[in-house]
Amino acid sequence: MINALRYRAFYGSISKFCSAPDTVLDFGCGHGELVSYLRGKGFNAYGVDPLLGSSADRCYASLADFIKEHDGPLKAVILNFSLEHLQDPAAVLEQLRALLADHGHLFIRVPDLDYIERRKRLASFQLRPGEHRFMAGKACLRSLLEKTGFEIVSMEPDASPAALITYPCSLFPRLDPFPGTGEAAKTGGLCLLAMLSLLFLPFFIFEYASGRSPIVRIVARRRES
Repeated sequence: MINALRYRAFYGSISKFCSAPDTVLDFGCGHGELVSYLRGKGFNAYGVDPLLGSSADRCYASLADFIKEHDGPLKAVILNFSLEHLQDPAAVLEQLRALLADHGHLFIRVPDLDYIERRKRLASFQLRPGEHRFMAGKACLRSLLEKTGFEIVSMEPDASPAALITYPCSLFPRLDPFPGTGEAAKTGGLCLLAMLSLLFLPFFIFEYASGRSPIVRIVARRRES
């Protein structure tokens, strides 16, 4: 249910700038769920994820593998909670820019370090070393994108289910939504967060209306060569 709402929200953002059957790439696609969802909506969608254990349909374990089979320009690239996992985000963004058509779009959702430092501080689960290698606030993200050949179309707080369900972690900084590695632990953590999210929904709405959210949503456009 949560994933369905999350994918629908992302589809709503993408469809403002792209339309089926445009070619889009989900960089950091996980098991390819969003790729499958977008293909169901008529997009020519592919995915890349270096941590891909087994080959998912239309997904590749590296950008190099994807490029070997696809040389046409992309209409859009998605980084849905992927940018923070990159060791060298500038190098990856430059590679992705080279794959985009002129004025192709980049869609990013990423934790907002400004918000984390103000509300969650260093206890935040999002600051786990080794997992999230790159954390940045809005000014740093803007600078990074501009230096790698993009112009910002929009940068705003995110009100998606992902932002709502992690909001209780802002009120209780040591709350970890994924306390263990097993599926049961993850499911239990998400159920707890879902209940807390409903309880604190009015606070989340107030924060969002004030321009604040744990997650920032960015749309950027490839600058013309």
